[in-house]
Amino acid sequence: MGISGQVGTFLGTVTPVLVSPTETVLGESWRGELRLAPDQQVVFLKYLPGFSEALGSYGLRNVEPEIRARILEVLRRDYEGVNILFTEQRPEEWAEYSVIEIGGTDPNGVGLFGLDNTAGKDTRNVRLDDVIGGANAGEVVRADVKTG
Repeated sequence: MGISGQVGTFLGTVTPVLVSPTETVLGESWRGELRLAPDQQVVFLKYLPGFSEALGSYGLRNVEPEIRARILEVLRRDYEGVNILFTEQRPEEWAEYSVIEIGGTDPNGVGLFGLDNTAGKDTRNVRLDDVIGGANAGEVVRADVKTG
C-alpha cells in the first residue's frame, strides 16, 4: 500500500531530486506539515435511457431534473462527512472513479435488482474505479449468451 493508503500527518522536510544520466540536482527543500487524508471516492452517476423511459411510463418525465437533483441531495446528505464526491458529469480530473449506471429496468429482462460488473468484493474500498449496475451487467450476460 502506497502513500495514498496512509492517513495521518507528515512532519518533515521534502527535497525534490532531479536525476539524469549525467547529473543529479537537488531542489530547494521545504519543511512543514502535511495532512494525509483518505483518497477521495469520486462517483459518476450515469443515467441510462431506461431511467428517462421509466419516468415517462409514470408521467414523470417532465420532472426528471428535479428527481435527479433530489437523488444528489439525498446521496450528499447520507454520505456527509465521508470523503466522497457524487457528480452527474464524467470526471476529467480523476484517473480513477466509480460509475453507477442508473436505468429503469433490469438489463437482463428478468426483474433483478442490484446487478453490477465489479470484480469481487472490494474490502476496505481499495478500488476506486468500480462500474456498478445498468448496461454493463446486461452486456456481460448477453456476451456470455452469444459466445456460449
